[in-house]
Amino acid sequence: MIPGTLASTKRNGVSDAVAGFVSPLCATIYLSGSMVEITTCFSLAVLLLTGGD
Repeated sequence: MIPGTLASTKRNGVSDAVAGFVSPLCATIYLSGSMVEITTCFSLAVLLLTGGD
């Protein structure tokens, strides 16, 4: 994900320093959000399967 995003960012005229900092940062933030969503869905599934007790 990061190499493609980094290449696209540079093609669009963003400097190497900014692209090299922002692309990994945004990928990390996206990953954190995905993990929250996965954890929430898993917790809800366990709650529903166990009857909520």
